[in-house]
Amino acid sequence: MKTEVKKRLEAIKRGEVPQGYKKTKVGIVPEEWEEGLLQDVLHLETRPVPKPDKPYWRLGLLSHAKGTFHELVENPETVQMDELYQVKDKDLVVNITFAWEHAIALAGKKDEGMLVSHRFPTFVFKKKMSPVFFGAIVMQKWFKELLVNISPGGAGRNRVMSKPAFLKLPCFIPSYSEQQKIAEIIGVCDKVIQLKESLLAEKRNLKKWLLENLLNPNRGVRLPGFKGEWEEKNLCVLCNINLSTLNENTDKNFQFYYLDLSSVNDGNISFPNAQISFENAPVRARKLFKKNDILMSTVRPYLHGFAIADFDTVEFVASTGFCILSAKKGISPYFIYYQLYSNKLDIQYNNCLVGTNYPALNSSDIERLNFFIPMELKEQEAIANILFQADDEINLLDKELLKWNIMKKALMQVLLMGIVRV
Repeated sequence: MKTEVKKRLEAIKRGEVPQGYKKTKVGIVPEEWEEGLLQDVLHLETRPVPKPDKPYWRLGLLSHAKGTFHELVENPETVQMDELYQVKDKDLVVNITFAWEHAIALAGKKDEGMLVSHRFPTFVFKKKMSPVFFGAIVMQKWFKELLVNISPGGAGRNRVMSKPAFLKLPCFIPSYSEQQKIAEIIGVCDKVIQLKESLLAEKRNLKKWLLENLLNPNRGVRLPGFKGEWEEKNLCVLCNINLSTLNENTDKNFQFYYLDLSSVNDGNISFPNAQISFENAPVRARKLFKKNDILMSTVRPYLHGFAIADFDTVEFVASTGFCILSAKKGISPYFIYYQLYSNKLDIQYNNCLVGTNYPALNSSDIERLNFFIPMELKEQEAIANILFQADDEINLLDKELLKWNIMKKALMQVLLMGIVRV
């Protein structure tokens, strides 16, 4: 970041108005940017359509996470509506019931023709504006705060925003050329993010295919160079289960890092920042494990709260909500780990689960879990390495996607308030 931009940003954070800027109702912006109200930019557009006589797409709750649409298929015989309207490209669509949750989005070409109820008013631009720029403005934190202020009602009740109140909200308007330049930068970020999201979806689909085909000998996919037999085995034959736990006589001053069920998700472990003593630890902090052991959540196992401990575990203790699997000699722990994600195991989880609010596997269920495994260790390791590489590629893309989203957010903060000029 350039020195002058950094100084300007720090000054604005302190509430100071740098030279060439002014203070408005929505923040500090460049002097030449126009101040106004949304009614100077938008007007309410209604395009009434007759009630359809067959199932149709209707706009559902707008996602406040990304400002995107969630569509629902409705049956006209079961849905009662006073009015239906049609959405067009570049409409600003607002969910007046949940506007305070940022339920607002800019329609694109793919949304053309979507039908909405009277609770989803559509606004169109009445002057030359960049839809991308304005769509980014309305998704900012300060704009959400404005929406909250005009949405009456308390927690647990509908907080319906009025359309006139929406149009009376303050806004600022840069020159059209500056809007376009800002929109172009945002557009580049969006394209990169969309590309990485698409690539990530492909990688996840590939991993799913690999899991379904490499772990099941009946699918007819075999790695070259291997001819040994596969056998169906119970998990208790392949692993030692829950070998070691802390007992009540443990030194009360024993310090350790505690992993609860929320710490493990889909191969990832969130490590705690600080140790706790046995004296102050939860009563469920009892399971000991060693490097290359598998932590298998027994609660809602279909959510795949599994991970391999690929680190020094001396100072760690896990919750009794985990089953600790220790692969026996001649068995690849990573092959066992990936089998836990297979369709064959998912079916067995669902057949064994007990309880409704807290469905969990018991010890005997886990011991009886079974799957096919090649008896040659090298083949187990070769299959596990392919799946491990697929995971690495997915994790790398996840990190890149996170980096781009953070960068886009940072860029929008400085571009949309004119802190950085283009």
